[in-house]
Amino acid sequence: YLACEDGNLTLAPLLSEYGASRNGPPEDPWTAEGVAGAHGHTELAEWLRRSVTWATPLHHVAHLSPRRVRTLLRAGVSLHARASVPGKSSVPGGASPLELAASLAPPWTKIGKGGEGGEGVGSG
Repeated sequence: YLACEDGNLTLAPLLSEYGASRNGPPEDPWTAEGVAGAHGHTELAEWLRRSVTWATPLHHVAHLSPRRVRTLLRAGVSLHARASVPGKSSVPGGASPLELAASLAPPWTKIGKGGEGGEGVGSG
């Protein structure tokens, strides 16, 4: 919440990954997203909107080191987890960690198959 007030786009995802609440103190009705937006931190507010359905630390794959990803996978964190709400199986539009990771990867192409340079695996 305080990281959102300050617009800290590095600290807010890290705190979120470790389960920090996105709500302020009980006497404050603002959410972290509302606070970030009210203070003009539009990039952080947008990240908070995109990540609201993330259910596990692995959903933060874009911000995690390979070592942290391996640790989470070995601990049994699901690649297919989706956010859930009472009475529903999942939140519509919520991507799984696997889908988020796939969206970060460049498109796959066959190297050396009609591409420039003609060099690919096994050539040369």
